[in-house]
Amino acid sequence: MSYSLSPSVSFREIDLTASAIATLASNGSIAGKFAWGPVNERTRVANETQLIQAFGAPTDSAYKEFYMSTSFLAYSSALDVVRIGKEGTSKNAVVDTEPVVSVLNDTDYNTSVPVGNTFFAKYPGALGNSLKVVVCGTANQYQMTLPGTFTFTIANTVAYDNATAESLVDYFNVDDQLVVDGTKYTVTAVAAAQLTLNKIYIGSTAARSLADANVIRRWKYADLFSGSPVTNEFFLVVVDEDGLFTKEPGAVLESMALSTSTSALYDDGSVKYYKTAIGQKSMFIRAGDLALTFGGGDNTANSYSLTGGDDAFDSLSLAEYIAGYDLFKNREEVTAPLIIGGALDTGDTNGTLANYIIQNICELRKDSISFFS
Repeated sequence: MSYSLSPSVSFREIDLTASAIATLASNGSIAGKFAWGPVNERTRVANETQLIQAFGAPTDSAYKEFYMSTSFLAYSSALDVVRIGKEGTSKNAVVDTEPVVSVLNDTDYNTSVPVGNTFFAKYPGALGNSLKVVVCGTANQYQMTLPGTFTFTIANTVAYDNATAESLVDYFNVDDQLVVDGTKYTVTAVAAAQLTLNKIYIGSTAARSLADANVIRRWKYADLFSGSPVTNEFFLVVVDEDGLFTKEPGAVLESMALSTSTSALYDDGSVKYYKTAIGQKSMFIRAGDLALTFGGGDNTANSYSLTGGDDAFDSLSLAEYIAGYDLFKNREEVTAPLIIGGALDTGDTNGTLANYIIQNICELRKDSISFFS
């Protein structure tokens, strides 16, 4: 509201209580429990969006340091975050039946690639259990015709005459596409001799052979790529199967065209070999040591649902918090003018963590201020 006392003087009232003004020029530092992201490694974020991208949204088990971080970022655009964890106890989600993996960060992975794994979650934690990796490695897996004849009616089911003893289960996955005369239908259920579609079929009711080029089976994610994979190439899609990352079960998180050839390159000159490319590009998975194989009569894309991820929050103690904050100790490696004390959940009534930060980090550095609540 504004009002005038004279032709040349006016007063204006402005309410500044509802917003935070970014006035801090110094960066903050915090270590604590987060649902995702590298463990025992410093990562700088500039805002809440970057915090969620790097360390996940808050959960019932990991929220205190998240909200402490967002409160600081309301006034600053630089926060160094360390997610705490424990080697061997904090576990990455893996393909079912494959060996347990505890890879905390890039250094862990580059030092020793786990043995006996196809893919596994990039970071430890239960959030990784929401991931599914889908791989399309042949032209037939991408798109193909089949022997036999389809009988179409104005319905959402399609009958298949498998006179050659073929079963549709061997050729279709749920959510693959049946494309008839250019119209795409999503397959919602697959039986040996019948498909259930996501909508009523509206085309010709004449019997059609899948040998007809106008009746084809397409991979669910075919539209993410420009054509079927070529020699030594395969397509990989990472899916948020349970919706823990996006709140949308089945949402695509990332997709890549990769190669099994160690010498393959993208057009921009970067490495296309899948183990290297996944390591450099993926925000969600890592490649294990097992070689990938395609073909051999497998006409549907391979899917790998990940499981077994564990944050191990219940086992984290003062020692893990200290290890996290020690990453801010060396003033030659990192600036840490403002250190935010983490929310230790182990009954630290004597302020042991606070005393450690003050005596072993701030007093050692002599350029830091610590805050506790």
